Amino acid sequence: MRHSPGGEACFCDLAEEFDMPQPSLSHHLRVLVSAGILDRERRGTWSWYTIVPEPLETLETLLRSGGPLADRPAPLSDVERDSRC
Repeated sequence: MRHSPGGEACFCDLAEEFDMPQPSLSHHLRVLVSAGILDRERRGTWSWYTIVPEPLETLETLLRSGGPLADRPAPLSDVERDSRC
């Protein structure tokens, strides 16, 4: 989608790029829309998708090296975690 004209892609274009059944692709796109990572706009019989940059930027901030969620030691050792889970 980032490399598509206007930053959007039609379902039919995405279906050509992914080697999966149409219902599976529809499901995955629906999950990404529900998570706020993609926006969907209906145009006639087709759905057009665009990336919502803010959630991805937030994830990048959280997960980057030195970020608040990265490079932290685990609160439990592997042995402690295995005994609890």
